Amino acid sequence: MEPEHLLDRSTGSLRRWLATPLESMFATAEDLRRLPPPPRPARTVRPTAQGGILLTRAFATYEIFAESRPTLINGLHQPEYLLQSIRQASRTIDPMILPVIFVIPSTLTPAEGEQLRRQQTERLVYFDRCVARTHSVLVRLTEEGANPLWMLSILVRYASRTGTVFPSSRVAVLPQSRFAFETPLSWTKRGDAVEPVRLTGQEASSPPPPRPRRGPAGIGVNVGMALLADHLHVTTRRHGPHATEIAALCQEWGPDLSHLNREIVYRRLKRLETSHAGELHRLVRDEAQQMKAEQAFFERFAEP
Repeated sequence: MEPEHLLDRSTGSLRRWLATPLESMFATAEDLRRLPPPPRPARTVRPTAQGGILLTRAFATYEIFAESRPTLINGLHQPEYLLQSIRQASRTIDPMILPVIFVIPSTLTPAEGEQLRRQQTERLVYFDRCVARTHSVLVRLTEEGANPLWMLSILVRYASRTGTVFPSSRVAVLPQSRFAFETPLSWTKRGDAVEPVRLTGQEASSPPPPRPRRGPAGIGVNVGMALLADHLHVTTRRHGPHATEIAALCQEWGPDLSHLNREIVYRRLKRLETSHAGELHRLVRDEAQQMKAEQAFFERFAEP
């Protein structure tokens, strides 16, 4: 596939996900109980290995309490997803991306729905503008072997990130013992046709406390630069952190970064590697897992 076509395909996939109506990411507990069973697997799907699970629809839920509702709605500009693994006996299934459904006590009000639509429209305008202004840089890096979907994913998730706490990436692992089958399991017998079965899992969790080690304001964009530098170093024919290209990308995707140049990028990367080496190494490893899962997840949003 030609690099520019590959970039356009990746851009389209990510944009279609970002355009998923935010109102569809909210539901009450009663809404979820009324959901129909998952769709029947297509005939072309290969049977899973013994003990395997074939997912035809999956999502994660977060319960939102009334006092947290305004904060969530004010801060939500795009659909959310998480990285989830399922542990079966002695093996762990590779992480998968699950869209997040926020479970709220009552349905969204018209004012809340309007606010979510306005915030999402602003985010899509920002995405389109940044892609257009950095298109030539993204094409050039794609020509050299970089993954355009992954570059865009890093820019979307890190370039405008605020705060001083070093970002972390966690993979939620849910043991099979935490799952419950809600419909008969006759299809699991050898020779029986595959029938849809609703599979639910629940694990109470609370947000992790902030890491005690902090960095400069806007450390998120510095981490995004480091992730881009690592990816470009591994995938392209050139060595080095590609500081000129990273500066050109972050000037547009990040807030108030028009002053950025290759020297500043070098200094920020060096400072990050010196003060957060261990955390950065773990994050690079976790993001490598996420890249494979994202590739599969966003493929469903790609045009043929």
